[in-house]
Amino acid sequence: MKRREELATMLKRDFSTIYRWLRAYKQGGITSLLTVKKAPGKTPHILPEVREKLIKKLQEPEGETSYGKLQIWLEKECGIKVSYKVVHDLVHYKLKSYLFRPKTPKQ
Repeated sequence: MKRREELATMLKRDFSTIYRWLRAYKQGGITSLLTVKKAPGKTPHILPEVREKLIKKLQEPEGETSYGKLQIWLEKECGIKVSYKVVHDLVHYKLKSYLFRPKTPKQ
């Protein structure tokens, strides 16, 4: 037990970290110890299949004119209730799509 504590002090790591490293090594060898695991992360508000429908909707010639209308469309057509911000961030930042805004004629 003393050696693990000394090792934790030398490596400036918590004792529990040293314990986890040694357990991983015992269970799976060096491969297990060196495997980088990725956290699952947060599940997306809009699933990939719905995202594809949204992309097709954005590609329609008449297009949508507001994020609010897209928000309503998502709720009616796909049964997904998401905030305005979620719709805006997905369309504007992730999909790099810009909504069609008809220009008003100059008078």
